[in-house]
Amino acid sequence: MRSEEAGPAATVGMAGAYVLATLHLVPGLYYFPRLGSWSFLATPSEPAISWYGYIGWSLLGGLVLGFLASVTHVRLSWRIALLVPVLALVGLSLSEYHWFGF
Repeated sequence: MRSEEAGPAATVGMAGAYVLATLHLVPGLYYFPRLGSWSFLATPSEPAISWYGYIGWSLLGGLVLGFLASVTHVRLSWRIALLVPVLALVGLSLSEYHWFGF
């Protein structure tokens, strides 16, 4: 795998998968610290950490898109790889605008 091909694609894949996870467009993945277990289903009356699932989906998206870029030899510009996460941050901030209290 050449980093020139896989790096920008992995960045775009991670940002895209993170957005899909936070908007709940992929199955939720939860970690239950008191039980020490992972699940795709929420357990009633047990506190869960969903952010770990968001990171897990992000890593999977980066691995998949990075692998595909290295196999197909598709090259993305680093400018695109930096623009996509910025746009994702702005988009997620706008979708969660009500949390900021403005």
